Amino acid sequence: MDLDCFYASVETLLEPSLQGKPLAVVMGLDAQGHGVVTTASYAARSFGVRSAISLANARKLCPELIALPVRHSIYREFSARVMRILHEVSPRVQQVSIDEAFVELSDPIAGWHVLTAARSAILEGIGLACSFGIAPNKLVAKIATGQGKPVGFTVVLPGSESSFLAPLPVDELWGVGPRTAARMREIGIETLGDLAARDPIELAETFGPRRAMELHHGALGADDSPLVTDRQYKSISAEQTLGRGETDARRLWALIREMASDVAHRMASEGLVARTIGIKLRLDDWKLLTRDRTLPDQTDDPARIATVAGDLMRAHWQRGTPLRLIGLRVSSLGAKPEGSQLPLFPAVSTDHTEASAR
Repeated sequence: MDLDCFYASVETLLEPSLQGKPLAVVMGLDAQGHGVVTTASYAARSFGVRSAISLANARKLCPELIALPVRHSIYREFSARVMRILHEVSPRVQQVSIDEAFVELSDPIAGWHVLTAARSAILEGIGLACSFGIAPNKLVAKIATGQGKPVGFTVVLPGSESSFLAPLPVDELWGVGPRTAARMREIGIETLGDLAARDPIELAETFGPRRAMELHHGALGADDSPLVTDRQYKSISAEQTLGRGETDARRLWALIREMASDVAHRMASEGLVARTIGIKLRLDDWKLLTRDRTLPDQTDDPARIATVAGDLMRAHWQRGTPLRLIGLRVSSLGAKPEGSQLPLFPAVSTDHTEASAR
């Protein structure tokens, strides 16, 4: 299940006058009109507005674009209502994001009718449109859901996975980004059918043995990943893709504060606190850089999380260097103690460094 244009749909539901208008929900929106698009309505998408592009570029594509700030707490309330409906369909539900979940069905045929009723309940009872995909495994169900949008319902029967996937472009495969898709096209692979037809040994020359096997299996529709219903958090994170690259420190700070608020809200909803705060940066040359800091005490304070992340940025990001992605992560999680309060005195903390290249 995937909610269609979720953030924009919630805003339209709360303000019906926005219906049918080009709308973008923007992370880091400030008084100067800076920010990054997180969700665009279908009316905005018809102009080419997509998530992860700057608001400035979005306005060039659509001068009449209406921009609204992200409101995480409101979206999470609507998400919780949707997930309650899904839990009425099946006791086995894995929520993978605020607007997406997997549901395990014992009988796909009967499940079709049950999910049709669930989709009606979400649309009529809550006012949000969603799409469903039914398939023998999570990978194909995920792709099928996207193929049916908006308000779609796509069923892939057992044994038809590879034929369903074959005509689709390679970037429809879960986990294949623009860079990997471009490398595939360089060696003549345009569709998932092309990918499935290649010898994994040949693919390994470009992508390495392990990644080549993963891609090949995915193109065939093979996936044995289980449904995970018990969420044992090791970390909680948020990240934002920045298109061609962001260099403005003010916009990046606004994004950090937005992500800190999101992460803190999710910790609070689970009764968790964290001791380690980290950042994730994808540079313009695709190098991935991560930095984290362990605090002397636990916290779930969004202002403190943002401050630490900002300190890490100032220490490890060269101002003006384009960023393609920024992320914030909290780890070393534990249950929030009853009657906890902030420490009276700050203490020295230690940075831990890890860097890798994609």
